[in-house]
Amino acid sequence: MGTADGRRMAGRALTVAWMSVALGMLMQAVTLAVTWGWPSSLVADLLGRVSWSVFVCVPLVIGGMAAQWRPTVTGVVGLLVAPVASISARAIQKALVAGTAALTATTAPGPLELAAVKGVQYSVFGWLIGRVASQGRGAALHLAVGAGVGLVVAGYVGARATGAGAETAATLASAVNEVLFPVGCSLIVWASGALQPPRD
Repeated sequence: MGTADGRRMAGRALTVAWMSVALGMLMQAVTLAVTWGWPSSLVADLLGRVSWSVFVCVPLVIGGMAAQWRPTVTGVVGLLVAPVASISARAIQKALVAGTAALTATTAPGPLELAAVKGVQYSVFGWLIGRVASQGRGAALHLAVGAGVGLVVAGYVGARATGAGAETAATLASAVNEVLFPVGCSLIVWASGALQPPRD
């Protein structure tokens, strides 16, 4: 990779990073609107969502660019980064509100199960978004990929949480986040200007 390519990659990384931060903040606002309640620690909740957004979207876009949006490579990137992002975001939240009942309570799915689900989800998401991006498709198809992947996982997480007796508002907020986040990440891929021509 030449100097110009390196500068271009760095510029795209910065663009995707700030867009990811904005997406995390938007997801926090949506959660507050859906639950109509205040979290036990707004700062911890916000930083958890922002870190999740950055840890997922930035590697997906940079990995996709580096691999010229080969679906297999972006699928592997999604498989690797999503579990790490899930665990890291939860760790950041818990570190900021250690000892509070809201984050120490038992929930379903648990952290390891959720990390595994995220790995599968973003492996599929990465593969699909790689195909869409490599073909230079428009925003609508990017949105469809994010929404489709999000709806499947929202259904699974919602069913698990409901079976465990979780509160309806919290379950609904989680489901909304599971749908809107991959939609937002899809838009970041499309809007970042990181799309490259398809391979010959």
